[in-house]
Parts: sequence; structure tokens; C-alpha cells
Amino acid sequence: MIYEHLFNRVKEPGTVKAGLIGAGQFGTPIVTQAPFIPRLDVPVIADIDVEAGKRAFRQAGVAEEDIVVCEARFSV
Repeated sequence: MIYEHLFNRVKEPGTVKAGLIGAGQFGTPIVTQAPFIPRLDVPVIADIDVEAGKRAFRQAGVAEEDIVVCEARFSV
């Protein structure tokens, strides 16, 4: 699997923390499968649709009170 390549880069036996950009058709399955993949933790989702990110975490079994929404605004 693609995760094996990621884990091979980590020398010590620890958890790989990965942030996810996008909670759509590809991102949500990664978040919902992460709890079943040893050594993979996906604690952060960045998505323009806040509800999509929250929905992905809820589908992964994360309690509503453990989901935190952060916001930053940038001007160009």
C-alpha cells in the first residue's frame, strides 16, 4: 500500500501524523480508515467546506466535542 512507503521513511517505530487537504471522495475514506491502519494518525483536515471536514471526522468515530474548527484569513 501507499502507506508502507510513508512508514518506511520513519526510522523509529512511532506513529506517522498526516494532515489531509480535502475531505471529499478521496479524503474521507482515508480519515475513516486511518484508525484501522497501524501507525497512522490523521488529526487535521483542511477543507474549504468546514462541514465536509467535520463530517469526515464524525464518520471516523470522532466525537463532536473533540472536533475543533480553526480559521485563518489571508489577504493577497
